[in-house]
Amino acid sequence: MSREFRRQHRDIKGLTFSGNATARFSTGAIEHRVTAGGDWYRQTLWSLGQRTRVGVAPVSFLNPVYGVNPVSSYDLSAGRRDLADTTAHRYGMFVQEQATLGRFILVGGLRQDWFDDRDEGDPKTSGNRLSWRVGGIVKPIDPVSLYVNYSQSFEPQDPGSQSASVGDPFAPIANCQIEVGAKGSLLGGRLQPTVALYRIVQNNILQEDPNIPPVGGFDQLRPLGEVTSKGVEFTLAADVTPDWVVTANYAYNDAQITQGVPGVVIDSSFGTRFPNAPQHQAGLWSRYQFPRWDLGLALGGHYVSKQSDRRGNQIPGYTIFDGSITKGLGFMDVMLRVENIFDKTYALSALDEIRGSFLGRPRSVFVELRKTI
Repeated sequence: MSREFRRQHRDIKGLTFSGNATARFSTGAIEHRVTAGGDWYRQTLWSLGQRTRVGVAPVSFLNPVYGVNPVSSYDLSAGRRDLADTTAHRYGMFVQEQATLGRFILVGGLRQDWFDDRDEGDPKTSGNRLSWRVGGIVKPIDPVSLYVNYSQSFEPQDPGSQSASVGDPFAPIANCQIEVGAKGSLLGGRLQPTVALYRIVQNNILQEDPNIPPVGGFDQLRPLGEVTSKGVEFTLAADVTPDWVVTANYAYNDAQITQGVPGVVIDSSFGTRFPNAPQHQAGLWSRYQFPRWDLGLALGGHYVSKQSDRRGNQIPGYTIFDGSITKGLGFMDVMLRVENIFDKTYALSALDEIRGSFLGRPRSVFVELRKTI
């Protein structure tokens, strides 16, 4: 496999303000909770990168040999130079009403978003959108809650993706979601089951188009179209004893490209599964506390089924295990946490067979100190 050497410097600065206020009052038997607020966000990104393949030796997947060429032998003067200077400016306002009448709760809200972004050398890109949400909860009996929720969301593209150098300014990502479910608190709260069914529709997700050669060294982007995800999630939390807690979960997700864009044909297109979206995920986590020694032991595993990359190639599924030991010292707590206990090699996601996969973290050990003031 051919390789590429990159040297990058990034300078990112961000500033955020947000605030909200809540008023509670009653009109007859109806209790109201009205919340209103807003947020303002600004981020600047300056980056300079250089890349080259001159002097960089290829490597074998099966028998890799590293260190054949020292970094000093790489010829960056013959490579590509990338400069980025962008500003993302986002702000919005919202209001939400929650009305409670006996066993019924109704929620409704509106949000107005604006954005005003800049990519050096291109005109500013700006826009706005009004989105809303509505939902309801009913408690047929005290330990059980049934709910339904519909919501919209609005997400501007990254400023670098709005540049004419990568294809064109693109419309923001627009999402809508409907979810129904139930939550329970059984056996005096010792057993807490949850189930949720959902349908999420996303529009204007961008991907690199391999059918178009880079222009000026920049890969060209195109909108993927409409992506629809349908699935179900189960969670069960149980207090087996006052000192032993077990949590199990399972999720099924069917994500497909349900509508294409006229004139745009990329490797993942209408009627195919959305890349890097596993159909099955499951987890099991257990924690036991030894009060006598102020000691807690935790162990869990996480399973992810196989996925497809952008060209339909299969990425194997994996199961990894994590664990931790927490000890109270009186004046503070210390935790020893181990991720990927068995040091399994696995792929989180992939681009294609040429650019390879993003590997998961190898066995990692962390020590954390905590003190509550």
